[in-house]
Amino acid sequence: MPTLQLHQIKSQRLPADILSLSPSSYLRKFLFTGPPGVGKTTLAKAIAARFMGVDDVDRAVEFVHVNCADEGIDRIRALAESSRLPPMDPGVRCKAFLLDEIHALGDKAVNALLIPLERDVVNLWIACTSRPAGSLDAALRSRFAYHLNLGAADVRSVLVDEGKDAAAADSLAKLAQGDLRRALAGGTGDAEAIEAVGLVIVVDGKASLTLSPERMLARAVANPFSFQASLLDELMRLRQWPAHAAIALTLSQRNDIAAHQLVAAAMRAGLLRV
Repeated sequence: MPTLQLHQIKSQRLPADILSLSPSSYLRKFLFTGPPGVGKTTLAKAIAARFMGVDDVDRAVEFVHVNCADEGIDRIRALAESSRLPPMDPGVRCKAFLLDEIHALGDKAVNALLIPLERDVVNLWIACTSRPAGSLDAALRSRFAYHLNLGAADVRSVLVDEGKDAAAADSLAKLAQGDLRRALAGGTGDAEAIEAVGLVIVVDGKASLTLSPERMLARAVANPFSFQASLLDELMRLRQWPAHAAIALTLSQRNDIAAHQLVAAAMRAGLLRV
C-alpha cells in the first residue's frame, strides 16, 4: 500500500499510478486511510474532478459527499439507488461518491453498499477512514480496488516550508498532535475556523504560557470572566516583549462564546496574532 503525505498532494508529488489514471480507467473504487488532516478528502476531490471532467467538484450536482458518521441506512440505500441512474448533468462524465469516515457505517449500511460497489463500473467511489484498513469489514474493503495510506506528515517541517519561524512551528506542531490540518489552520488568521487543541504563547523561543485544551476549557467554564481577564493580562504583558515574539493560539470548538469573543477582542486590539 503506497504512503502519501499532504505536502506531496499540494506539490503534486503523487504516485505515478494515480497520475496516470484517465477518466476511462476501470479503476474507479479507492480506499484512503490515514490520520485526520493528512489530505484524504483533498486527494479524493482532486481525483473526482479528474474523472468527472469538472473544475470544482463542490459545485457539481453529481458529486455526493457523505459523512458516514452522520448518516444511517436510509441515506446509504438512497446512494445505492442513485448510482444506478445516469448523471442528470450531461456535462459530466460520471457521478462521484465520497464516503468519509466509512468505518462509522453500521452492518446494515455496509451490506447495502456491497452490491452497488461490486456492480457499478461507471461511477467513481472513494472511501476515507482514519482507522486502519484492516479494521473495516473484509467484504467492504475488498470492493475497493486501490488502497492508499496517507501517512502522518512531519508537521514541523511542513510548517517551516509554509513560512513559519522555528519557534512557532515547534509550538504548533506540538499542539496539533500529528494533525497537519490543525497545524496549518493555526496560521490562517481565522479564529472561527481553527479546530483546535489548546493555547501556547511563545516568547523568544520559550513557552511563556501553555494550557492544554482540558485546562483551558475548565478555566473558561469555571470562571469565564476571570479566565478572560487573566489571559488578556498575559497578552498585554507580552505586548511589551520584542516584536518577533511568536503567539500561536488554537481554540477548541467546545469552548463557549466568551472564548471566541476574547480572541476577537484581542485581535482587534492588536494583541494577538493567530
